[in-house]
Amino acid sequence: MSIPAALLIGVSASASADAPTPKPSKSVSSTCYEPARDQVLTTQQGIELFKACSATNSVPGWHWMGNYGDVYSLANAANSWGAGPGELLTQHMSSGLLATFMYY
Repeated sequence: MSIPAALLIGVSASASADAPTPKPSKSVSSTCYEPARDQVLTTQQGIELFKACSATNSVPGWHWMGNYGDVYSLANAANSWGAGPGELLTQHMSSGLLATFMYY
């Protein structure tokens, strides 16, 4: 299996224009949602999303965690989640956003 993104540990991102296209926004539960592909999350929104979705998910897997506008917002959100090695994938998009997935 080939993963076209860099594993993020701390603050690091891959620079590539070939990224997977995230699915459009849809409701997963009353508290957990999938961000829209063009939505840019703040650190606080990312933290809230992770808390809501990890509480409703009983089967571990990769989940779309949205776009971040800069590595600092992404790193702060990941650190607050307690993301460990190999649990976060991000890809630097040609738009400048960081498309992010997390394993939980």
